[in-house]
Amino acid sequence: DLGLVDHPFQLAYLRWDHLRHIAESNRTTALAGQGVMALEDKAVLDAYGGLHGGEAMYLPIPKVVGDFLGKIDPALSGFDLSSLIQRPRAKGIMVRHTVGLTDPLKRTGARPDGENPMSYSLAEFIDRFQFTHFKIKIKSDIPHTLDRLATIAGLLEQKVSGGYVITLDGNETFGTMAQVEEFVGRMYSHRELQTFKGRVLYLEQPFPRDMLGGLTSEDKRAIDTIQGKYKIPLLIDESSDQWNSYATAVRAGIRGTSIKLCKGIFHALADMALARTL
Repeated sequence: DLGLVDHPFQLAYLRWDHLRHIAESNRTTALAGQGVMALEDKAVLDAYGGLHGGEAMYLPIPKVVGDFLGKIDPALSGFDLSSLIQRPRAKGIMVRHTVGLTDPLKRTGARPDGENPMSYSLAEFIDRFQFTHFKIKIKSDIPHTLDRLATIAGLLEQKVSGGYVITLDGNETFGTMAQVEEFVGRMYSHRELQTFKGRVLYLEQPFPRDMLGGLTSEDKRAIDTIQGKYKIPLLIDESSDQWNSYATAVRAGIRGTSIKLCKGIFHALADMALARTL
């Protein structure tokens, strides 16, 4: 029994622990429960907006929500979420193309009639849609990954005349921070990746999600080297399965997090508030 709440964000906070418990009881991940919460989030916000005659995200957020933020991290106590969202809307968005681990990079042979466009090679996607922003999946097989990145870099430098932007996604495949440091160091010195490395905005979640809460002093030294010496910022993604995950990451030296609607709007705004506060 949650009792009465003043705003959907309070409900999201209270429901999340319950849904996480259900997910873990059914032997799935905490993120699965968070995904259910995210759907509830949007449905309740929609109903709240209808009840109060406007879009919920642009209605005043009661001060009591700031008290709930303080339960996530004391630094957030009393933060006014309205300051984050009551601003002019973006006039456009940038489309980012994801390059999966097994996605073809170049076409070999003729295209079959009626082929699904989703099977296009990276080169064909660029030719057809003129993408300039790319998210590239990588794995812990460092020699294979570097060879693939070198091929991708050659394609991008050939086909994206105005410059390109890269994000790398490790998807938890590196077992240790030392292994991540080795990968970044070898990418940094790779002869065919000298332009490419300067286009990398960040490396997302290379380590297992459960590692975040137990990073050692040696892990933190590797984080400092990756971000300081090699200038590659780190982000958490799958690790952000707790309300305070981003605060934990910041204390470990990782200053980036991945904000997605599948994690819940209140969770996203809480992370934004912490970034703004710090």
